[in-house]
Amino acid sequence: MSRIPVAEHAFACAACSAQAGIVQLFGPADDAELIRQSFTSRLTARIPVEGFDSVRGIILSGEIQPLYDWDQEVASFYCPTCRSCYCGDHWIRRDVFEEDDGFLWHDSIRGRCPRGHERMLED
Repeated sequence: MSRIPVAEHAFACAACSAQAGIVQLFGPADDAELIRQSFTSRLTARIPVEGFDSVRGIILSGEIQPLYDWDQEVASFYCPTCRSCYCGDHWIRRDVFEEDDGFLWHDSIRGRCPRGHERMLED
């Protein structure tokens, strides 16, 4: 697999213009991997051959809504209500923990954008 992305887009924070997140697609199509880096984490996902062209087109378009529609966690820095991206300095985020049989485990990351809209950022 090439370590040069075949598609890449960095999204800027609407509040301060800092980088909110970056999405990269590495190929070839039969061994594709998507990497998203943001304030929540680094997410890696395998892309099936039949989805490669679609995901590549979404990333190259630079449009965040189709990326969010495809996978909300890939667009973890995006508020769909505001239709804006925000960096980690502008999301108020909290870790959610669940208890099961006496064990406490990390369930998800939830956040509130600067305008007060809440969503799950990462599951």
